[in-house]
Amino acid sequence: MYLAAAGVGMLGVVDDDVVSLSNLQRQIIHTTPDIGRRKVDSAPKQIHALNPHVRFAAHATRLDADNALALIGSYDLVLGRIRPYSKPAIWFPTHVSWPASR
Repeated sequence: MYLAAAGVGMLGVVDDDVVSLSNLQRQIIHTTPDIGRRKVDSAPKQIHALNPHVRFAAHATRLDADNALALIGSYDLVLGRIRPYSKPAIWFPTHVSWPASR
């Protein structure tokens, strides 16, 4: 939300999860009516309320070493969040090999 408020022109989100009640106290981009919706489907509503000029790309999948370059290779800046309680298959940004032309 802060990036949209700051005027970033394009935001891409990779997330395969749905909004649950336990998300609401820490993920303020979602609201109670969003419970059960995919997070990538509920987020644009708040983003566009802050800044209607922001383009939003939703990727409703889990980021992993096999799809990382295809999903995030076209972005200039990539921010990631790895939960400390994640399942054993954790993606780390160092697993992505960037093309020499980047």
